[in-house]
Amino acid sequence: ATSAFGIDPDVAVVLDVAFVGESKGGDIALGKGPCLGLKEEGFLPHPAALDLAKRAAKAAGVPHQWLIRESGGSDARAVRAARSGVPTALVAIPARKTGGPRVLVNANDLEQTVKLVRRIVTTPYTGEKGSR
Repeated sequence: ATSAFGIDPDVAVVLDVAFVGESKGGDIALGKGPCLGLKEEGFLPHPAALDLAKRAAKAAGVPHQWLIRESGGSDARAVRAARSGVPTALVAIPARKTGGPRVLVNANDLEQTVKLVRRIVTTPYTGEKGSR
């Protein structure tokens, strides 16, 4: 949140991990691509930021999953609340065994996440700034 306040970005993409089976319905799986966050505790993505992520995924040919967290969450809520509001999207890498010294991810999911984020940051953001 402090960085988002200091930088005052037009749009933000928060990167996190999504625990396999954590999404409502338990449908997050390894090997099916990165997750786009639809909801987590205290956070809903800004519609224009989510649209940017969806357009980038489609343009880059990146398969994705939908993440709905009923509890807990990422830094997305704090980033979105910075200043007068930062349009924020959430991208998460499906993972297992995240509580220990090692995390298990699918190498293809990781590559697809990099491809997606690269496309997001090179795609013009057409939404308005400062709207929550």
